[in-house]
Amino acid sequence: MNDKCAIVRDLLPSYIDDICSKESKQFVGEHLGSCDSCRNILNHMKSEVDFPDELNTKERMKAKKPFKQLSEIFKSQKKLTFYVQSLALISLVLGIFFLTNSIAEMKEYKQELRKYDVVDKEKEGITTDVFHILGSSNSVSKQEKEQLLHIFDKYQDKLSYLSIFPAGEIEDWVEENKSVEQEPTTIYPVDYQKAMLVIGSDGFIDRKEQITPSDYDLGNVVMANDKWVVQYEYKDSYESTIERHHQLKYYGPSYWSFFQLPILFFIIFIVVGIIWYYLNEENSQLNGLID
Repeated sequence: MNDKCAIVRDLLPSYIDDICSKESKQFVGEHLGSCDSCRNILNHMKSEVDFPDELNTKERMKAKKPFKQLSEIFKSQKKLTFYVQSLALISLVLGIFFLTNSIAEMKEYKQELRKYDVVDKEKEGITTDVFHILGSSNSVSKQEKEQLLHIFDKYQDKLSYLSIFPAGEIEDWVEENKSVEQEPTTIYPVDYQKAMLVIGSDGFIDRKEQITPSDYDLGNVVMANDKWVVQYEYKDSYESTIERHHQLKYYGPSYWSFFQLPILFFIIFIVVGIIWYYLNEENSQLNGLID
């Protein structure tokens, strides 16, 4: 080792850290170009200087690891937020669809209900008209009979028989069936042989014993006052209308049955929407940490 090598090796730490003067840097560089021994020492010294940097790199990677995990969580939560948002929107669309459909169905139901309301109106109309004709007398005049025939003719496409009973003659029956004094009541027919008069499609019927009452439980209506009992029986051809009216009036769908599906989907939309809101808030916070 000559004197140049000794000087160069003293200068190598400053040369590596790039803090030596320009002239010293040039001197060392020229010497290293021709001296293998000094160049080997330089390489060895550089490797020792780089080792802490390697440690620092590992430390930095270790420090970044939690942020990398946080980033993965953020990505997964963003996907979950997207799916939740999609579910909320689908629920909203389905809710609106079924609501529109339910409103249309309920409108049709109400229209049908109004269509069959004529049955109740007819009940009131027939009994009111008959009681008005009979009045408070205990007998039926020829004129009153003609008027009763006119009432039957008015409803002849719906009625098989229209009968009049003196209330005193079937007092026990009326006592057992008090509802007939309140309103026109669907009930099994009173025995036609007890009637003062019975009107059928051919006019007044004399041989009442030949009449066979309908066995349809909604096919006969009776109403009574102090003097008279009015009974009329529907034709077989009109029974389908009576049945449909009865089903709609007493067993028709409720508002809940119409709107349960849209209500269900709107509830799902609200619940999922709340979940989406909180996930979105968490995403904003995570985004702030990662940035």
